[in-house]
Amino acid sequence: MDTIDASKPGSIESTADPLLLNAIAATMRILPRGRGVFARWMGSTFSSYLSSCHFTTRHGAKLAIAPSSLDLIATAKIWDNAWEHWVYDSCKWVMPPDGVIYDIGANVGYIAIEMLHELSGCKGVLFEPQPPLAKALRRSIELNNFQDRAWLQEIALSDSSGTASLNLFRHDGHASLSRNDASIKQIKVSTMTLDQAVQEFDLPLPDVIKLDVEGHEISVIAGGEKVLTQARPSICFECSDNQQFREIRNRLARCGDYTFLLAAGSYRPITTLADGDSLSGKTDILAIESSRRDQLPPALQALFPRT
Repeated sequence: MDTIDASKPGSIESTADPLLLNAIAATMRILPRGRGVFARWMGSTFSSYLSSCHFTTRHGAKLAIAPSSLDLIATAKIWDNAWEHWVYDSCKWVMPPDGVIYDIGANVGYIAIEMLHELSGCKGVLFEPQPPLAKALRRSIELNNFQDRAWLQEIALSDSSGTASLNLFRHDGHASLSRNDASIKQIKVSTMTLDQAVQEFDLPLPDVIKLDVEGHEISVIAGGEKVLTQARPSICFECSDNQQFREIRNRLARCGDYTFLLAAGSYRPITTLADGDSLSGKTDILAIESSRRDQLPPALQALFPRT
């Protein structure tokens, strides 16, 4: 486990937006297939150099490059310097200006680092158990001078505390405590419940949670019912099918009065997710608790009937 020491100001050197990254992204644009394989091979080949570089996000944050996740960074370069911008936009819409975001399954930290850059009063807690990604996250926090308002916990959240086997895949972003189909190896990681982590590390309660843990979402929620009931945060989570959605909905019903919306992005309307809607593949869903409705932008408030 590792927590950034807020008493030490960041001062590290880093190469911004290296030409190599631009060349990799340009090559990926024209490859008919195997883009991820190519990016990961380049990340491995030029690991030492890329580890000393950073990528400038859409809104100007500095994101340290994790060579093992170069496919994600290069794809973000192609996507106008953003990663899953619809998730980021959804989180930002429901974030109070001085709120706290929990980035659970932070990966390279795009969501939280971008949020802290855009909202100077915001604080963030980032949970990421994979050592190479946690190393890059530490550099990102220092590069942006976020030591006084960002805390990194190198643990995996679950429904119990101890150790567990984290299944790794060719893409770092697919690591999971639940899924093990086609995994290439396993590593032992420390696990905690969200309730225990908040108490043990004296963390500020969340206003917004981004939850993307590759099928382990229900276990994370089960281990955080005390915190979720107390804080009643908005939650943007990834969901694969109707059964998983129903289980998450039922779990969250024990913590508050939640309404579920499709996290469709700033260029498409967010619509309610009815029981009869079918989820096919991975869908990002935004859960908003009724006590937070008055904090929402007018366009989102309109989705909630007044009683």
